[in-house]
Amino acid sequence: MTREANIQLKDENIQSIGPWTFDDLGHEHLRELRGAGVLAAWVGWWDARFENTRLRVADTPYGKMLRHYFNDLGAGLGRAAGTFSHSSEDSNDFVPTFTRSFRRFGELRIEFPDYEPIEDNGAFKQITFDDARWMARLIAQFSEEQIRAGLKASGFSPAETAIYARKLISRRDQLLRDTRLTNEFSIFFCEGGAMGN
Repeated sequence: MTREANIQLKDENIQSIGPWTFDDLGHEHLRELRGAGVLAAWVGWWDARFENTRLRVADTPYGKMLRHYFNDLGAGLGRAAGTFSHSSEDSNDFVPTFTRSFRRFGELRIEFPDYEPIEDNGAFKQITFDDARWMARLIAQFSEEQIRAGLKASGFSPAETAIYARKLISRRDQLLRDTRLTNEFSIFFCEGGAMGN
């Protein structure tokens, strides 16, 4: 018999208060949290819910400060939509694009048609085009080598690392196209699966 457990490092300078929610206390109005929704969609993290967050009080040189944490980032790199059809770490289910941009009443918008967290998420529902551009600029700073190193450190085989790296870069490149940032950042994914500048 086994049961779920959550192991956290004990730090005298940090006190855990408990979970925080994505759509309460004004969290849905924080650009950083809405931007985190873009990052979550990029990697297919569909388990973005209350139980996978922690609010902590940290001692800093400026006094005590509240810090928001994600404490469980599993459940990704697979199918990230559908009520009962989510999957994790299944490269066949992890599609190479995740965004679609369009105009509505003359205004640019972006949506994530293949991304749906397991629970309603007020912050992620309110992602704006500017939020997506803000996070796209951060995601675009990851090099292919950094993406591959992260996948390798996560325990993926060389074959899985190659597949996921190609798909993550393809997804990033589509995000850059849809957020109109290709004039700022190079697109790395080329026809035939080759990558380069």
